Amino acid sequence: MKNTITLKLGDVETTALIPVAIKANETLSKNPRVKDPMAVEIVKHLKMDTAQFNKFLSREGVIARTVMLDRH
Repeated sequence: MKNTITLKLGDVETTALIPVAIKANETLSKNPRVKDPMAVEIVKHLKMDTAQFNKFLSREGVIARTVMLDRH
């Protein structure tokens, strides 16, 4: 039998996971600009609803920073 842990994330923890959620959503999109399979696995493991993070303008910032940092 597999043990499960129920996580209760506060505001700080949720905010820290925004970039992970955005990268996971982008990875799973039709034409992803970034691919981060580990972000997808983290989101699945945490059973997070990431739809709420799609509305943030920071989405484009996370994607831009990821593209820039992945080049170096």
